[in-house]
Amino acid sequence: MKDLYVAKTFAGLEEVLAQELRDLNLSDITILNRAVSFTGDLKDLYTANYWCRTTLRILKPIAEFPAADDNELYKGIRSIDWSLYMDLDGTFAVDSTLSNSKINHSQYAALKTKDAIADQFVFKFGKRPDVDTDRPTLRVSIFIQNDLCTVSLDSSSISLHKRGYRKTAGMAPLNEALAAGMILLSGWDKKSPFVDPMCGSGTLLIEAAMIAMNIPPANFRDYFGFLTWKDFDKEIWEEVKRSSLDLQVDFESDLIGTDLSAGMIAVAEKNIRAAHLQHDIKLYQMDMHDFNPPEGPGMMICNPPYGERIKTRDIVDLYREMGDTLKQKYEGYSAWIISSDIIALKQIGLAASRKLELYNGALECRYERFDIYEGSKKAKNIEIKDKYGDKKSTEPAYRKKEDWDKDGHQTKFKGRTKTEWEIENKGKKSFKESEETSKEKKYERTDSKAPRRSFKDDKKWVPREDFKKTDGDKKKWTPREDFKKTDGDKK
Repeated sequence: MKDLYVAKTFAGLEEVLAQELRDLNLSDITILNRAVSFTGDLKDLYTANYWCRTTLRILKPIAEFPAADDNELYKGIRSIDWSLYMDLDGTFAVDSTLSNSKINHSQYAALKTKDAIADQFVFKFGKRPDVDTDRPTLRVSIFIQNDLCTVSLDSSSISLHKRGYRKTAGMAPLNEALAAGMILLSGWDKKSPFVDPMCGSGTLLIEAAMIAMNIPPANFRDYFGFLTWKDFDKEIWEEVKRSSLDLQVDFESDLIGTDLSAGMIAVAEKNIRAAHLQHDIKLYQMDMHDFNPPEGPGMMICNPPYGERIKTRDIVDLYREMGDTLKQKYEGYSAWIISSDIIALKQIGLAASRKLELYNGALECRYERFDIYEGSKKAKNIEIKDKYGDKKSTEPAYRKKEDWDKDGHQTKFKGRTKTEWEIENKGKKSFKESEETSKEKKYERTDSKAPRRSFKDDKKWVPREDFKKTDGDKKKWTPREDFKKTDGDKK
């Protein structure tokens, strides 16, 4: 018998997760908002939890009912026979999410759900099970949207981004599921060199190694919610884990990370050892501008400081130097950079060939790809001219370095939008052209096409002969005859 399951993920990674489920030969795959649904049996559920890199939780919906207020929510939860899913000596926890609901507090909704489950056990058995928020026997998830409540069982219990290898975190760690999604979105061939020049705690490097070697993302986890379900089948679970060993492969190329901080290199080393990848990943403490990557083609993915969670004295200069390093040392590479600082991202000085929107926690980020061409800049320009012709753009350059100060403020636009600046610039240009045209017409002589000024052997300016004034041209001013006053005008 196949059941319906819903795999939760980050916004922007739905298609990546759907492809992962297709690769696992699961059926009835449907893309939802920050989630993907599918159908399967117990083996499919265990496999998805063990192999999906970009999912956070996999839920099993068990009931749906209207919940316009807390009384309807309580009655709906109480109507479910919870003894089918857990025993009296088990523990439980409740997570709740609300969207456009008359119940305006998620913790209150979770409390009413907990009370309804506990009251049902007290009514049936005279006792109630305990609550355990860390590792419960059963984790219940309720989602209320437009006053309709969906009740699900959380088969993961603990978020699947917690792989089990991270022993120490840095100042602003990258979510493991997001890191895996970034790598899968990049189109890396899993054969060429992979470089992270600002590796931090090593999350991108570890996820890249596990992807390249086909190691399951949950290989180091020892706890899932389904392990304590009543219908848990240990034999099927052991088969899923055992079959994954035959799918692992070796990686022959380079996995390299650098970081300026010695402390972050030490953190990355601990995490890499916990993932048993210390022989596959190389770390160097150095500035990314001093590092010479392996010869391309290759993949570079970087999670630089954003400015929100990490304060950098001069983040604009940091991104400019990053762009210069890419141009000088990463020929043949595809470089992907994620950042929530859009102004700083523009300072890289390269045209992005692809732009995606992702979320790192609550931060809305731009994930951009920069293709670093091989060969000289001159050769590339010749190639472009041959393809598109030698046409120079007359549009203003909006991304010149001098248009931005160190704090990332625009100095060229001076507080105006790009459209306002463009209209004003166009207006000034038209006025200047009309002014020059009027001057030319003012001094133009119809009887001569000679220039107004003649320059002879770089000597001083000499006036044109036909412009020299004669004595006849000098006339004194005299009043008009009809304006001469008479004696009769004097009063």
